[in-house]
Amino acid sequence: KNIMTDAKGNAIHITDSTVGHVDGNKISGKACTGGVFSARAKITSIAGNVIKNIKGQVIYMSSGSVVSKVDKNTIKKTGKEGILLTSQSKVSSVSKNKITNAKSYGIKLSGSKKNKVKIISNKLSGKKSATGIWVQAGKATVNKNTLTGFGLGIRTNKSMTGKMKGNKFKKCKKNIS
Repeated sequence: KNIMTDAKGNAIHITDSTVGHVDGNKISGKACTGGVFSARAKITSIAGNVIKNIKGQVIYMSSGSVVSKVDKNTIKKTGKEGILLTSQSKVSSVSKNKITNAKSYGIKLSGSKKNKVKIISNKLSGKKSATGIWVQAGKATVNKNTLTGFGLGIRTNKSMTGKMKGNKFKKCKKNIS
């Protein structure tokens, strides 16, 4: 558990490593381009972190990262995505996260068709110009999320398979596209 204020660059940067847990950290800093960044890393959990005022992606899983769960994080004032899973990353579960003031996307899965992820019980709020959850590809279960104030609540592409149910939309300009 770490407390990082006025962090610059990526506050936590994990590359080519196996790490148990990235849990319970407090990160803030307007000069910080990323809160937790991983590339080609194996991580059991990214959980219970409080991350705010980051100008880039807050939790960012890049090429080759394998993460079991991204759970119970509190994210405030994102510069870009609150949680970003790129095409070559694999994450099993994104649940019970609270993301407020998302600037572009609350949660974005730009994964490959091979990805299988559960996006469940997250509470997201954002700007009218932002999207709450965007699943570009992969098999996703998107259930029981609460999305407030977004221009678009949930966006999916044709290459996304899976199911959506029980999501709540409050003051979103459009719920699903």
